[in-house]
Amino acid sequence: MKKKYQVFVSSTYKDLKEDRQAAVEAILKAGDIPAGMELFTADSESQLTVIKRWIDESDIFVLILGGRYGTIEPKSGKSYTQLEYEYAVNKEIPHFAIIMSDAYINQRVRKYGKDVIETQNCAKYEEFKKIVTSKMCTFYDDLKDIRIYIGETLSDFHQRYALSGWISGKGFNLDDYIKETRELRNKVKKLTQENLNLKAKFEKSETAQNQKRLFISDDFETRIERLIELLNFTKQSTQIEWEEDNNEYSMSDVTDNFEPYFIQCSKDTEEFENIAFLHIDDDTTINLSGLLSEIRLQLEEIPSRKFDCNIKFIIASDKINEEIKKICMQDFNVMLGKSSIPSELRAQIVFEIWDNNTVKTMEKENGLFSDDLKFCSGEI
Repeated sequence: MKKKYQVFVSSTYKDLKEDRQAAVEAILKAGDIPAGMELFTADSESQLTVIKRWIDESDIFVLILGGRYGTIEPKSGKSYTQLEYEYAVNKEIPHFAIIMSDAYINQRVRKYGKDVIETQNCAKYEEFKKIVTSKMCTFYDDLKDIRIYIGETLSDFHQRYALSGWISGKGFNLDDYIKETRELRNKVKKLTQENLNLKAKFEKSETAQNQKRLFISDDFETRIERLIELLNFTKQSTQIEWEEDNNEYSMSDVTDNFEPYFIQCSKDTEEFENIAFLHIDDDTTINLSGLLSEIRLQLEEIPSRKFDCNIKFIIASDKINEEIKKICMQDFNVMLGKSSIPSELRAQIVFEIWDNNTVKTMEKENGLFSDDLKFCSGEI
């Protein structure tokens, strides 16, 4: 389904009404949703709170910087426009700026007078402009430039970023979708369990005959599945059923890229140790940006559910190196920090990246490898 992205337009207001209108037209033409503070007056801390909430709910932030610095917020001594921009940058919301050229400012002064330029906080204006020009921006000489640049930049952002966006409810029956999804997941769960049972019987029979095999020749996905099977076989005694209607743990909206594995603490307890969302990738490429976006969606769902166990997100790929792991961990921590999960519950959220070395270590720890990388004949 086609998504629409909410674009927050920030600027001073009275001197840039036509410029804001040009930006709104460009956003609408791109098929997105403009958002701004035309209905609010930036004159109190409560209004700043409202502004921040609008920015939080937006997918993209665009600043139009003219010749004025704007109304000053008393506590910080900065303009509301600068505070909006800094907030969006700190929140890592995709952003860009359109700055009025000096020639265009002079042209507007001749036409409208000094009301369109800053006369009281010139030093603060110049310092803010210096900050903005150090990041992604462009200059404009007329309203046509605003329309062109916003259209081009939004098109680029649609491709570069995995944004949440909005989907129209027209023609979309949520109840039917939920029902079909549950039925399909139940089928997948049943088939998966049958497959695991068959594999367990086969490998136990193979072990009894002391038939050694080299795991090093198996593909990465098979090794991960075998490892997860061992963990489930040794720690899980019953089939887990999730009942959303009974307000139990509900996994009905887990995306197709993630397969849940449920691990109990022991065979004598009904408490859960972990709920793991696992994605395996043994292809030549791995869409880490897409996977992190899926994790972001799951994080936003967590506060609405009752969890009294750890929740673990795992990405497993033999194409990941230490540099990629470091970047992914940083991105996850940023997403967790921006999520609505209460701080006291964040310790329950775990993110792991399994590369080939990690999997080898886990295989050895669980008896799947001996020192010469051969299959150990211990009972699974």
